[in-house]
Amino acid sequence: MRILLLNQYFIPEPGAGTSRVFYYAKFLKENGHDVTVISGVPNYPDGKIHKGYKNQPFLKEDLDGIKIYRTLVFPTKYTNNLRRFLNYLIFTISSFLVGIFIRRPDLIIASSPPPSAGVTALLLSYLKHAPLIFEVRDVWPGAAKALGFLKNPFLLQLNLFFEKRIYKRSKYLITVTEDTKEIILSENPFLLRNKIKVVTNGVDLDVFDSLKSKISKGKIKTKFTVIYTGTLGLQQGVDTLAETATLLKNNSNIIFLVYGDGASRGLLDEVKKKKRLDNLILNDVVSYKKVVDSIKSADLGLTILKKNKYLDAAYPVKAFDYMAAAKPILVSGSIAMKNLIEKYNLGYWVQPEKPDLLAEKILEISTQSKDKLGEFGHNGRRIIEKEFNRRKQAEKILEILDEIETKR
Repeated sequence: MRILLLNQYFIPEPGAGTSRVFYYAKFLKENGHDVTVISGVPNYPDGKIHKGYKNQPFLKEDLDGIKIYRTLVFPTKYTNNLRRFLNYLIFTISSFLVGIFIRRPDLIIASSPPPSAGVTALLLSYLKHAPLIFEVRDVWPGAAKALGFLKNPFLLQLNLFFEKRIYKRSKYLITVTEDTKEIILSENPFLLRNKIKVVTNGVDLDVFDSLKSKISKGKIKTKFTVIYTGTLGLQQGVDTLAETATLLKNNSNIIFLVYGDGASRGLLDEVKKKKRLDNLILNDVVSYKKVVDSIKSADLGLTILKKNKYLDAAYPVKAFDYMAAAKPILVSGSIAMKNLIEKYNLGYWVQPEKPDLLAEKILEISTQSKDKLGEFGHNGRRIIEKEFNRRKQAEKILEILDEIETKR
């Protein structure tokens, strides 16, 4: 099949969505499909065009036989809603214009958020008379409204309009958890249950295990290291992280190691400087190898989310990286993760947006035996190998494609 993949962000941009779509592209190509990707010129997460690129209307690349079309973007770090809207709008327009001239695909797969790729995919699906699969990693605009950054009534209704049209047009919807599937069904009673497939998040173990780690904590080797990696955005409880580090600033045995960027990164920088948090080490976005090295040398993997029904249904990808490194996890928020932790004995869970409880739990964990923490870590690694890995997820995508081809 000729398959067109749409996502506003793509490698070399970091993030769970980019790595997920890239793995889809590689796996589909390896299995005989002709794969084309449309994405924006790389500028995420700091809103600056990546080295080696220019912000231009059209750029064609080839990566191991995968055709990649880069389109014009409005670079931004999402410092306000207007810039966020312009970022989505410009990509929607530029990607649609590029898509017009691409040979008719047999199938279009779009991944969100952000919602821009879904709008482009919807328009191209009608124009090219091509079936559509829409992947919903976060429910938009519901999650955006719940987080408080989509308040404009016109923009909210516009997003709802396109959400319904995309859902109705799609042959299948893909979600990353069963809980998210139930939310979509409850909010869209016109959808049939068998139209929504669940393909969870996970880890590319081929890449993860190929990264030879130099396990050394250096200057912090004597401290209990709590690591946080990934996006520092509006969905993540960055304020909870800052307050927790503040509460534990006088405990010389515990240190927070943070890798990432995003709309709320500035808050951490400000609090660290204002409160003189020597126990909070902030790092910019680095290579995946460096992140893996740091995870393997840490003692505990931390995931923090805000509280709302959409995030309660989420499986944050960073937690799976911790588990792949055989590290115990501590999750603040996400009922779905709470259930997963309890089912497989993976670590600890606390209520979201409760820095006092989080600090108390970290203190408790720091006194646990290495054997107990190691047991949590081994359980996590085991379930990653069995269920939450990219290959198994991609195989589910192939099954969905087979269903579509059978019905053609």
